[in-house]
Amino acid sequence: MNRLAVPLLALLTGCAPTQPSGPGAAELQSLIAEARSGVTPNVRDVSCKSIAEEGSEWRCRYRERVSDGRWVALETFVAAHGSGWVLIDGVADPDRPPSS
Repeated sequence: MNRLAVPLLALLTGCAPTQPSGPGAAELQSLIAEARSGVTPNVRDVSCKSIAEEGSEWRCRYRERVSDGRWVALETFVAAHGSGWVLIDGVADPDRPPSS
């Protein structure tokens, strides 16, 4: 490898666009609250992973507390929208999670 290739490669790597890691717990909680007409959920264990084939969409898995105090595993899909996020899939009712 010639002497210019290494600095050039480093420069190009530094210029590569970075994808956001997906919404955090507070952002996802806010999106769910909007979808449920202001009812703020209690969520934890939020993990959003980019969907490589889509480029601007993320699959978010999380746990939400149900009315009897248990935690249920749910998921939804979001997309980058401007400087924020938008739900692109509905959100499940934690007291009636979809069957797997």
